[in-house]
Formats: sequence, structure tokens, C-alpha cells
Amino acid sequence: MERIPNLKKSTLSRYANKFSPGRVTANPGRKAVLSVTTKSYIRKQIINGTLKTAKAVHKYLVCTGYTISYSGTIKVMKMSCFDMSIR
Repeated sequence: MERIPNLKKSTLSRYANKFSPGRVTANPGRKAVLSVTTKSYIRKQIINGTLKTAKAVHKYLVCTGYTISYSGTIKVMKMSCFDMSIR
């Protein structure tokens, strides 16, 4: 779109809707950092006592391949109603 001068986004979307009305579009919004299944697994492990601290949760996430910071881990846990503070 940037390579063609004077082509606006509205024109492009109008043609796309005209010539391929049944196309699949991506979901709008920001993608989740952790999947729902990963969050539920971490929640179960915290309740069971396997993962006791935010450091342990962060270590688990890094080992499973997620690129998330320690403070990001704490924010995710706060959103999951587990208040883990930096100690």
C-alpha cells in the first residue's frame, strides 16, 4: 500500500470487499502474551504449591519458550488475581 502513491486505505478495503466478500480477516486488538491454557496451568500450579513465587513462574515461562520480563510476569499474575510482589 505504501508503494502505490495516492492509494488510500478506504479504496483498498472497498475493492477487497467487492471482489472477495468472504475473506477471513484477522481479529483486531493486541495479542495475548500468554494463552488461556498456560494461565490456567500456572494457576493450578500456584494453588498446588509447585510454583510459589513470581520468580518460579518467570523461570517456568522462560523455560517453556515465552519471552516475557519478570515485571511482565508479575503483571500477568496480578491480572489473574494472584498478588505477587517483588521481594
